[in-house]
Amino acid sequence: MRAAETVLTDANFDKTTFRQSDIHQVSKLLNAERIDAALIADFQLRNLELSQPKDFIVYHVKSEVGFHYLHQKYKHLIEPLYQRLSLMQASGRLSQLRQQFKLQAPEQLKPMPMPTELTAAAAARPGLTGANGNGRLWQLINTVYGDTVAGVNTLASNWPRALNALLEDKAHMVVGVYKNQFDNELLYSKKRIAMDDALYLFASDRTKKQAILAGQESHTVCYSGNEELHKLLPDSLSFYRANTSLDCFALLDLNRIEGVIDYKYNLPDWVTTPYHRSRLREPLPLYVAFKNNELGAQLKAHLDRALESKLSPRFISENSNTIR
Repeated sequence: MRAAETVLTDANFDKTTFRQSDIHQVSKLLNAERIDAALIADFQLRNLELSQPKDFIVYHVKSEVGFHYLHQKYKHLIEPLYQRLSLMQASGRLSQLRQQFKLQAPEQLKPMPMPTELTAAAAARPGLTGANGNGRLWQLINTVYGDTVAGVNTLASNWPRALNALLEDKAHMVVGVYKNQFDNELLYSKKRIAMDDALYLFASDRTKKQAILAGQESHTVCYSGNEELHKLLPDSLSFYRANTSLDCFALLDLNRIEGVIDYKYNLPDWVTTPYHRSRLREPLPLYVAFKNNELGAQLKAHLDRALESKLSPRFISENSNTIR
């Protein structure tokens, strides 16, 4: 069985495939988006004529050992040939010849190696992205990337810290975000991975709640999520962005602010008297965000493929349920 067929068989690939021996035709099919991918050898990769090379991601899926073949009557040359090739490899001569005769793949088409370990960051959400590494979304990320890397580490705190971890290359992705949640130019998964909960306004009494909804200027509202949250209320209000939900509720209990925008599951344990609340927004779909670079695009493509084919519909539907 040929190497390409072995790769497809080992991966249990069950989509439509066909064989094309002319690499120039493969280039045309890729440029015209008539095919989604091409499985080719490295020497064929050098001959690809892509109109937009940066739009393509190259994966190294398998290594095959290559051999030189000699006629039986030249078998006495095997040992000296092997020694000479070994010396050329050690001295760097083979590398020089590859460069001289342009046998290297173009820089933009060189495979991007997957990290040995991945780190996923998120805001802590009960049942989805727990601080202890438990949760349905952590399980999903482990399912998607578990066969590709040695391990997946999780960081769950709050949105500012999760975003900073991604931007500072301390994390490879942020899990459970809204589409275009951050001002930074990031890549987002094509499909949703779950639904969040509804957002509420919490206030200490009914009068303050009504005043906030009416946009009374003397009132201040605290939130700890993304900047878009304050758009759920009138612009005439004052807004304060805290690091955590607990910071907001502590300020509310101290009468330093009049209201908090947050989820029901973030209510503090110390509450003895229920807050007055008003529903501000229905549940929204959640996605995964990546840095807008080559590795981010590769990780996104891997997740998109998994969401479309690798994961069972039942697994996805379980993670699409709204948090309650």
